[in-house]
Amino acid sequence: MISLEELRSIPRLHKQIERDKDQLRYLREKATAIKSALDIDGERVQTSPENNANKYTEAAVDLDKEIQAKSTELTELQRRAKEFIDTVQDSFANKILKHRYLRCRGWEEIADLLGYDARYLQRIESETTYQLRV
Repeated sequence: MISLEELRSIPRLHKQIERDKDQLRYLREKATAIKSALDIDGERVQTSPENNANKYTEAAVDLDKEIQAKSTELTELQRRAKEFIDTVQDSFANKILKHRYLRCRGWEEIADLLGYDARYLQRIESETTYQLRV
């Protein structure tokens, strides 16, 4: 079974992955822009922009590996979360947990979708996950 700490880490891990993906896009764009500029200019200088392009490319490769590792961890946590959620008998609480931990939605987004106050939904979530604290 999943622990409460692991369950609650799912949205944070999802946000980290999304931020990392944004950073990866930035690194790839920088590397591509520098390489494109090199293709146009064709000049090589001692502090070559090619070195910078390589640095961006290497950083992108490393970050991509980190994203893959985090994504694997997230998938495993969500699989275990689903096992727990499937045991929840209350269909409303079940729906809240699925939105929060399987779809990684924020409280305000869930509140908008379901038409309830976010604090009320958090209270339902807290009461439902109480058994994981023990």
